[in-house]
Amino acid sequence: MSPNPGPGRPWSPDDVQAAWTSLLHRRARLLLSVLAIVLGWPFILGSFIFTNMLSVSLNVILRGTVADVNVDPVGTYTSGGSAFGTDASTIGRVLLTPPSCRGSAVSRE
Repeated sequence: MSPNPGPGRPWSPDDVQAAWTSLLHRRARLLLSVLAIVLGWPFILGSFIFTNMLSVSLNVILRGTVADVNVDPVGTYTSGGSAFGTDASTIGRVLLTPPSCRGSAVSRE
């Protein structure tokens, strides 16, 4: 009786009988293996579903907090101290604006 019949060589009846005998004598091992497989798949699938749910929820939250926001530079960059059309008076007005109003739209002059 060989443990591995090799390619093209069928299992002998003795091999099949030995396999069934081994399974029947070790019922506890067989039942625990079946239980591990039966319980393992739902845990794996549940973790995939939970990860996807968290990802979708986070994307919805982030999409709601930054909806319709576009930031475009105004003017051109010059090395003389004025970057993107801002000068000292504009920076002073922004700094004097109360924090509660800084996120609102600013009219262009």
